Amino acid sequence: MLGVNQLDFMSYTAALKSNYRKGIRRMEAILANPTHAAEFAANLGGVSVVLGVPISLPDRNSDKLLELLLGSDVADDAVETWLHQFYEFTGWDDLLSDSARCKEMANNPLIWRAAGGSKLAVGKSIATLAGLSCSAYKDIDAVVASSTAMAAVAASSTAMAAVAASSTAMTAIIANATALNAVVTSQVAMAAIIGNPTALNAVVTSSVAMTAVAASQVAMTAVAASQVAMAAIAGSGKARVAITNSSVALAALASSPLKKSVSTSAYNGNYAKLVTNGPCFIISATHNNSGWTFGVRYVYTSETASGAKTYSSTGSAQSINLFTTSAGLEAFANADSSSSGRVTFVYIPCKAA
Repeated sequence: MLGVNQLDFMSYTAALKSNYRKGIRRMEAILANPTHAAEFAANLGGVSVVLGVPISLPDRNSDKLLELLLGSDVADDAVETWLHQFYEFTGWDDLLSDSARCKEMANNPLIWRAAGGSKLAVGKSIATLAGLSCSAYKDIDAVVASSTAMAAVAASSTAMAAVAASSTAMTAIIANATALNAVVTSQVAMAAIIGNPTALNAVVTSSVAMTAVAASQVAMTAVAASQVAMAAIAGSGKARVAITNSSVALAALASSPLKKSVSTSAYNGNYAKLVTNGPCFIISATHNNSGWTFGVRYVYTSETASGAKTYSSTGSAQSINLFTTSAGLEAFANADSSSSGRVTFVYIPCKAA
């Protein structure tokens, strides 16, 4: 015989899943009415329909229902109701004052999708993981507003791994200048961000976050040493602009352990080209003769536009500092037919592994 929670689960499944589009509208209506929203958040069967969808088995409206619930005023209550089936606790501080339990929750993708989406749960969990008292912080907004708390969080690989796995935590950090500075000036924090695709995407698609990254020598040292980070940056117009406008960032890329050197074949009077395999960041170009005109195609000239750039050679290295499109690097030259020329490029491959 089905229990009460199972019957509620079946009822809400029928209401929210029998018609995916109408299910979304019904959830919006429930959440728009305070009494109904509170009742839903307190119903284990109901919240399980939304929070308990297996990570590997999403359906046509599961992501939207999750977004609606976790973005609502009853998100914390709904997550608390759902977590009671996994843990026995009397309140949030009772649940989240245990660092081992917080770590267990953060390492469970299903549980952390819910807990990491609750401002209250993720804030208190991260505080505990950073060695702080969760009772001192109401939610993630309180954590990011405290320079003391963020210093502890940014220095903790365990706390930062939890942060990186939570879009709610990442959004809060990016929105707070003090918190963002704590992250971009920490080697531990940057390693966690680069190691998590979702967190890295949150950073490279934010002009605010990338401006902070590009201005930090610590952050740029980490970026310049990471093929993953360079590929992510090359794929984002906001990130490319932030990097090319920062002297700190350009200096870090010039010293990157990932950089390579490649030369065109010698040519005289003829069009010549050299294409790299995939996007790259061109650090410099050196033409072996002065007074020639040479250039590169498929380089980004703004956040979204790409084209060709030409240069008058000096016979020594010339800074380029441009990202190419996915077409790669193509060089061309208008040469003096009486002599032969060669262009050597120093670049960083930005192709995802």
